[in-house]
Amino acid sequence: MKKIISIIMSFAIILCSAFFCDFTSYAFKQESDVEPTRLGSSQTYYSFNAKTKTITISGEGATPDLRNSGDSQPWYSWRSDGSVENLVVEEGITYIGNYMFYNTFFYSVSLPSTLKKIGTYAFSGVSTLAQLKLPKGVEIISDYAFYRCRKLVSAAIPDSVISIGANAFDTCSSLENIEFENMNMPVSIGKKAFYNCAALTEVTVPKGAKLSKDNSCFGYYKTNNGDNVYSSFVMNVYRDSDAYSYAFFNSDINYNIIGDMNISEGETVNRTFYSDSVDDAMMFYFTPAYTDNYKFYSAGNVDVDCILTDSAGDGIAENKDVSLTDSNFYILEKLNAGETYCFTVSSFKSTGDFSVTLYPAEIESLNFDFDTEFSCSDVVSGKFNVLRKITGKEIEVVYKRGFTETVTFENNKSFYEYKMAYTDDQNKNMWLCGNHTVAISFGDVSEKFNDISENFNVTVNHSYVETVVEPTLKTDGYSSYRCYYCGDTYKDNFNDRLGVRFCGKAVLMENPQGECKENLPLPDIKVTADGETVFTTNETGEFEFYVLPGVREISFGGNSEVTRKIIMESSDEKDIDLGNVAICSFDYNRDGYINAKDFAVNNYSEDKKYWKYADNFFAYGKIDESIYNNI
Repeated sequence: MKKIISIIMSFAIILCSAFFCDFTSYAFKQESDVEPTRLGSSQTYYSFNAKTKTITISGEGATPDLRNSGDSQPWYSWRSDGSVENLVVEEGITYIGNYMFYNTFFYSVSLPSTLKKIGTYAFSGVSTLAQLKLPKGVEIISDYAFYRCRKLVSAAIPDSVISIGANAFDTCSSLENIEFENMNMPVSIGKKAFYNCAALTEVTVPKGAKLSKDNSCFGYYKTNNGDNVYSSFVMNVYRDSDAYSYAFFNSDINYNIIGDMNISEGETVNRTFYSDSVDDAMMFYFTPAYTDNYKFYSAGNVDVDCILTDSAGDGIAENKDVSLTDSNFYILEKLNAGETYCFTVSSFKSTGDFSVTLYPAEIESLNFDFDTEFSCSDVVSGKFNVLRKITGKEIEVVYKRGFTETVTFENNKSFYEYKMAYTDDQNKNMWLCGNHTVAISFGDVSEKFNDISENFNVTVNHSYVETVVEPTLKTDGYSSYRCYYCGDTYKDNFNDRLGVRFCGKAVLMENPQGECKENLPLPDIKVTADGETVFTTNETGEFEFYVLPGVREISFGGNSEVTRKIIMESSDEKDIDLGNVAICSFDYNRDGYINAKDFAVNNYSEDKKYWKYADNFFAYGKIDESIYNNI
């Protein structure tokens, strides 16, 4: 009985599922617009247009990582009920976060050129999306990014992608076509990246691809009973690739070896001839966007031959090795825009690695950043050799349309048909300390192409010899530096002088009160410091002397002057200006009294401008010593 009831209940559940499986999801259908709303604490926003059923992501930088829950994903309750049909992610967005559009039903997706990374489960379960074209610039497709996108038929992978994570396209059961933009792109493909893709029967894997080592990137799907089957899956691989090893060691996978690939201007492709592929020809197809001169050349350790043919298969040019000392070829030809050309490279029965490179032939400039500083001691010792110092350094060759190539510089050596050269003017001018101009050129010596040179400066730094000058009572100490090569000098490391500088002016005291309004200078006044004569004033009465710091008794006097004493103390001061020091010049016998005898023998008795002040002292009495000894 219980068994019968269980069967009936199971049947009822199945019927309910058939008729009402989407009932709850349609209960929250979004029919009104949503104004731009910040996503978490990021600088990104989402909005919704109900009429066009479009979610728009705008702002700058990375969107936040979300969770598969209603309190995290803003459109969780109406993501799969038919409310949404389109997604537009605007320019400026660099990262689509984890679970951002998990189980959201989009029919069209527009992604920006600024996008760099797609997070884990970001588009997982978008089972309505049929076509996917990732923008140029995307670098990382994270694990499970497009897991269970069951209606996805094709995916275009740009050559900017460097990583496709584990299970990234797992269970995309309708996926028929994976188109990698560049067969030379170095993309890493993770475990089960294209697992359980039943409709994927053929894939061409880039030569530069690195595949997960567990042999589950491509090729099988699970049947209803859980068996892994390969069906008619085929991998198209390059003989010298990781994908070849993947297919070769997986006995259940059929594979085809391909030898041709497209090449773009500014691109280098690495290839290898093995013992079992030594008779194979490797073809590189190029369709120029511009009518221009192009150079196609090789490098490596295998002898090869190259034939250039046009779209009709007619031969245009052929070249083997450019010299007997290497294993390279070089072809320079003018090619027409829009026409497809084929460079066919064959081995001369030798195995090994080689590379081919395609560039516009015209060089626009050179860039280099050499260490070009020398000391003049290098010049004197014979170590000054700019050419020797830059030989072996790298220079960047900038071709037309901005393509760049790094080349090792060696004077008078040719990089294929481009000769490198170094020049300077040392034979015209002797190089001393300072900046000097040299030039490097990279171009054809026959001037088939213009020689391009970029000037740069070589600096010869001074080599100075130091002479230490110790400080004295009157003068500062310092270090003197002189370049023994060019004679340039300078001073540095100054030390203050040892002495304190006293200065001032001896002037005539005009009255017993010590005034000196006219400031008449007194020459021949002896200035003493602690009893030692340090200066005798000149015609201007000015004095200047130096003494060690401390308390000093300074005296001013002469043959007919009343001695005037000043007590001064100096510590941190280095310059002390005493100003005008008034001195009585009429007391010949130095008794403090000014009388007729003093005037008669005074030095200034015949000078009216001095003598006119005599009356101020005559019969005054004894002059107060404080006037003499204090300023």
